[in-house]
Order: sequence, then C-alpha cells, then structure tokens
Amino acid sequence: MRPTALEYAITSFRYREEVIKRPLPHDPDWEKVLREAIEPAMAGRKGNTDQLQCAYEAIRVTEWQRGAIPLPWGKAFLPAVVPPLVWYKRWWTKVSSWGRSVVKYFE
Repeated sequence: MRPTALEYAITSFRYREEVIKRPLPHDPDWEKVLREAIEPAMAGRKGNTDQLQCAYEAIRVTEWQRGAIPLPWGKAFLPAVVPPLVWYKRWWTKVSSWGRSVVKYFE
C-alpha cells in the first residue's frame, strides 16, 4: 500500500525539523491543512511556510503516483508552455501558400 499524502507531508515536515535541528511552527491539524492545500498544490503554487510546502509536495506526489498526472515527474507540474513556431513550419506554410497561388494562377 502506498503512503498517503498526509503521511508524506508529515514525514517530510519532520525531516525538515531534523535537518535544521529546531522545531518549526505549524498547524497541528494536518488534515485541514491538506484539504485546503489541494487546489493550490494542483495549480503549481509554492507554499509560503514549511508546512504548506510539504503539504503541496505530498499532494503532487500522491496524485502523480496514482496516475492522475501522466507526465514524468520532471514535467508534471511545470507551467504549460507553448513551444515557439519552428522555422520549418513557417517555411512550409510559405511554400504551401506559394504552391496554392501557382495552382490558382493556372486554373
């Protein structure tokens, strides 16, 4: 059985506390924090506290693991970027429009 988002969030938060060797401020009601964090986490936002950062990341990981996001992890939560029109597409558009104009001329 896979760990839940709640378990991921608490584990990563406790790990942060261990690394910095001091307790971090947080809301003890983790379930409420996770319920409120679902929408911002899926929108790709970053938390402004350690607890929110852990909650957002835990939600993203569990959604990705269950297959709700089919992209590889490195691309799953990047903002959608429309690639620029590649030069050959512009070239092909010019060539095809020129070809259509030649055909129209001879008709």
